[in-house]
Amino acid sequence: MTDVTSNRGLPLPHPDNSAAEDALRLRTAISMIDADIAAALAAIDPAVEAAIGALIGAAPATLDTLAEIAAALGNDPNLATTLTSAIAGKQAASANLTALSDLASVGNLTAMAGLTGAADKAAYFTAAGALALMTVTAKGRALLASADETAMRAFLGLGTAALLAAGTGANNVVQLDASGRLPAVDGTVPVGTTIWVNGTVAPSGFLKENGALILRSAAPALWAYAQASGRVVTEAQWASGNSGAFSSGDLATTFRIPDSRGEFVRALDDGRGVDAGRSLGGWQADDFKSHQHQQQVGTEINQAGGSNRSSTGSAYNLSGIYTASAGGSETRPRNITKLACIRY
Repeated sequence: MTDVTSNRGLPLPHPDNSAAEDALRLRTAISMIDADIAAALAAIDPAVEAAIGALIGAAPATLDTLAEIAAALGNDPNLATTLTSAIAGKQAASANLTALSDLASVGNLTAMAGLTGAADKAAYFTAAGALALMTVTAKGRALLASADETAMRAFLGLGTAALLAAGTGANNVVQLDASGRLPAVDGTVPVGTTIWVNGTVAPSGFLKENGALILRSAAPALWAYAQASGRVVTEAQWASGNSGAFSSGDLATTFRIPDSRGEFVRALDDGRGVDAGRSLGGWQADDFKSHQHQQQVGTEINQAGGSNRSSTGSAYNLSGIYTASAGGSETRPRNITKLACIRY
C-alpha cells in the first residue's frame, strides 16, 4: 500500500505491508519530523530573544529582570490602585490640577501654542482664551522668589503701614477722595464737634444740627458723647429753652440733637460771671441792656402875649414821651449764614 500523510506525503504503515517495510517507513517519518522540529526551534529562539531584547531595551543592569523591576515598585501587587489613590489625594489637596484641566475647555491651550517664548517674558491672559507676553524684570523675579510676605515687604522697603487696611476706622490708612482731598474721618474732627459748612448738605460723617430725632443705633458714638456731656434733657425740657442740648428722645431707641438753626452762638460762661446762670445748650431770647433816652427841652414861647419861659439849656428826663418805632423784628448784629453740622 502506498498510503501517505496529508501534510508531508510520508509513507504510512499498512497491514498489507511487511514488518520490515513498515519499520523503514516509520524510521523515515520520525527522522523527517525530528528535522522539522529542529528547524522550528531554530527559528523560534532568535524571535524570542529579539522580543525580550526589545522589552528590556536600554534598561540599566539593576532593572533588567522582572524581580528587579518588582522590587523597584515596592513589590506592590496592587500598584495601579496605590498610584490612583496617591494621585487623587494630591489633586484634592490643591485646586491647581483642576484649574489646569480647565485650560483646554476654553481654548487656552490653543492660545498658548500661538505664543513665541522669549527671555524675561511671562504669559498672561488678556481675555478668555487670549494670551499675551509681558516682561518680567530682575526685580520682579526677585520679588516672586521671596520666601513670604514679610520678605516681600522687606524687599520693597515697605514699613508697617503696608499692613494697614485702607479706610476711615481705627488703624486704617486714609485715602484721598475723588477730588484729591482727605475725607472727613474719625480723629480729624472729634465726635460731638460742631462745624460750619458753606453748603446745604452735611459732609460725610456729620449731621445737620437741626434738632432731629436720631436712632441711637445709627449714631452710637454721638449718643455716647451726649451721655458723657451731662447735657441730656427730657423732650419737654428740650422744648422749653434747652434746644442747644441733647434730649433723651423716646427713652429707649432715639435721642434728639441740638438745633442751631437761625441762632447766634455764645461761648459758655463757665464760671467767669459775664453770662452767669446759663447751662450748656440753653437758649436765650434777644434783649437790650437796661438804659435811658434823654429828651432835650428848649425854649417855650407864650403865644398869648404872656411871659416867656426858657430852660436853662440842661437835659430833662421826661416820662411818658416816646420816640417813633424803628427797626425790624429782632435785635441782631451784622452776620452771615452758614450751615451748622455736628460730627457723629
